[in-house]
Amino acid sequence: MVIMSTDEQYYTGGSTDKRKTPKRTWVYSILIILILWVTLAHHVIVVTEGPAVAILTKATWSFDNSYILENTWENLRSDLPVLSERLDTGEGFWIFGEME
Repeated sequence: MVIMSTDEQYYTGGSTDKRKTPKRTWVYSILIILILWVTLAHHVIVVTEGPAVAILTKATWSFDNSYILENTWENLRSDLPVLSERLDTGEGFWIFGEME
C-alpha cells in the first residue's frame, strides 16, 4: 500500500499555455504528397538482376502500373514492351543502374 502526502500536486488535465501540435506534421504532409505524386504521375521500374531503378512519366494520372518489379530486363521487354522501348530511347530518370 502506498501512502501519499496531501501536499503533492497532481496533474489534473487542465489547460496550459503551450500549443500541443505535432512537430513533424509538415514533414509528414510533404512526404505523403510526394509519394502520391510519384505514384500517380510516374512508373517506378525496379529490375533486380543488374540492379537498376528508373522512373518514367505516365500519360494519365492513375494508380495503374505505378510500381513495376521485374527480375530481368528480358522479362520487362516481354511484359511491357512500350515502357522498355521508352527506356531504350532515353526517356525517364535513372536513380541507379542502367538498362542491359
